[in-house]
Amino acid sequence: MSTSKKKVSKKSAYTKQSEVRLDETKSKLNRLKVRIDNAVSEGRADLSKQLKKAELQLQTQFATVERRLDRLKDSGEESWNDLKSSLDTAWEDLTQSIRNIVKKLS
Repeated sequence: MSTSKKKVSKKSAYTKQSEVRLDETKSKLNRLKVRIDNAVSEGRADLSKQLKKAELQLQTQFATVERRLDRLKDSGEESWNDLKSSLDTAWEDLTQSIRNIVKKLS
């Protein structure tokens, strides 16, 4: 198999894996939003502003992941590794933010 074919395969596999992860994360964010809304409606004033701010941050970070994934899908073989690194960073940021909010809700 040529190097070019291996890169295409890696890009394709990574893209598919990222799309699955994106769907799973979207579901997780929807469940987290329900928990945030419940905490706010229960009058947890100490957390209400923090949680709403964090929810907006999650939405922004999720949109960043979506944009970077779209760019990666449209990229050429030479540039996809750089875009992969950028997407990985966005995933790490989003994952850490989710963990932080879950801790606040616990």
